[in-house]
Amino acid sequence: SGGMGTLAVRERSVLQLGRACHFDEGHALQVSRLAIQLFNSAAESGLHEMGRREREELEYAALLHDIGSFLSYQNHHAHTYYLISHADLLGFDQEEIQVMSNTAYYHRKGLPSKKRAEFSEMSSEAQKAVKSLSMLLRLAELLDRGHSGAVRRVCFHRDQRKSVVLEIEADQDIQLELWGLEEQKEAFAKTFGASLEIVVARPAPTGV
Repeated sequence: SGGMGTLAVRERSVLQLGRACHFDEGHALQVSRLAIQLFNSAAESGLHEMGRREREELEYAALLHDIGSFLSYQNHHAHTYYLISHADLLGFDQEEIQVMSNTAYYHRKGLPSKKRAEFSEMSSEAQKAVKSLSMLLRLAELLDRGHSGAVRRVCFHRDQRKSVVLEIEADQDIQLELWGLEEQKEAFAKTFGASLEIVVARPAPTGV
C-alpha cells in the first residue's frame, strides 16, 4: 500500500473515533489546524527537528485530545489516553499510538515525567517527541480555549535575542486565550530551552 491510501485510512479511523466519542468537531479541527501551524513554524525557528511522521501524530492527537470528556471532564486527559490506546485505530504502529495517546494525555496539567510508566516505557526518541508535541498541543488547545475559533493564524519566529515570539492573528477578543498562554511560559522554556513572547496582530483586511 502506498501514499494517500494509508493516510485516508488513518484519518478516517481517527475521525470515526472522535465522532463515536461525540467530540466537538469544530474545536478539534481548529486545535489541529493551529497545532500544525505551530509545528511548522517551530521547525523553521529551530525549536525541533521532527518530520512528517511526528507532524501527523500531532495532528491526530490534536483531533482526539478531548475525546475522554464524554466519560468525565474532570480527568479527561487520562480517559483520552485510555481511549486512544485501546481503540484499535487503523494504519498505525504501536509506537505511533503511544506517541499520540501520550501527547494527548499531557496537553493539560503536568509535563511529561518518567514517574509515569506509560511514558517511561517508550523509546527515548518517542519520549523526546512527546515532550515537544504535547507542548505544542497544549498551546494549540489554549489558543481555542473559548471554543470560538477566534484565532486565524499562529506563527513562531525568532527574536534577535534568545526568545521565541508567538505571533497570533485574531479577529476578536482573545483575553481568555492569552491568560492561558501566559501560564505556559515556564513550561515552554523548560521544553524548548527558549523564553516565549506573545504578540497579537489583527489579520490584514481582505479585499477593499
